[in-house]
Amino acid sequence: MSSKDAQVEIRHDLFCPECGYNLRALLSNRCPECGYSLDALRSDVPRLPWVYRAELGHRRAYWRTVWMTMFQHKRFCEEVARPVDYRDAQHFRWVSVLHAYVPILAATILLYALAGPKPFHEEFFDQALWAVWPVAVLHVCLLLFLAAATGLPSYFFFPRGIPVEQQNRAIALSYYACAALAWTPLTLAILLVGLVVIHLHEITGQALLMLAFFLPFGQLFAYLADLIHIGGRVMPQCKGRLALLGVVLPFLWLALAGLFFVGVPWASFYFVLLASNLF
Repeated sequence: MSSKDAQVEIRHDLFCPECGYNLRALLSNRCPECGYSLDALRSDVPRLPWVYRAELGHRRAYWRTVWMTMFQHKRFCEEVARPVDYRDAQHFRWVSVLHAYVPILAATILLYALAGPKPFHEEFFDQALWAVWPVAVLHVCLLLFLAAATGLPSYFFFPRGIPVEQQNRAIALSYYACAALAWTPLTLAILLVGLVVIHLHEITGQALLMLAFFLPFGQLFAYLADLIHIGGRVMPQCKGRLALLGVVLPFLWLALAGLFFVGVPWASFYFVLLASNLF
């Protein structure tokens, strides 16, 4: 970067990724509070790999973005200095949702093929109907839950105390925090291996099943921690809102789980039972 570029004044609220100091009106290339280099913040070139998925390939760009979001917080949060494409962020969010949902769907189909009603049985269609519809309802509820749970955190990222442009960037960056969902296939793989191994070596199988049980909670914790970390970097002046996010969001997730995994299935069951009695 040339010395001329270094003298360009920062004309909007921009916070140091290291210490949270407001860099507005700064001329130098280092934070006056902690000395953090501002070269990347002054650049107009996005560094999110997901932006370059056409060149890198979707798979490589996705996993590089997952790694950057979860393990390179400073570098990731520097993106608040540049426009963050909302559609790109939503696209990444839905790919992450599918990373969590599709393996569960595939595992369900596999289990149904192995243990479900057999074709050509005289009661196959009746058995298939009553075996399939509850699972189908649960899968619809799971997809709705994942969509709602990954969209809900964005409502914590547009406090009135920050400029609209910064709000928009914070909201878009918050969608990338759902990168933790990308590890769901690993959780399912450990579960399936545990189910196989438990018949061969009980202690190892039980350990794998316990690991598979606790990993989803680890993913949720990582998701929440990334949200708080991103919020702390991109809007450090809103500490109260970040505290609210950390306390309230888990209960909102729990409420969504109750709605989609208890309320909706029971309502569907009641409707089907009522319809079967009528017809």
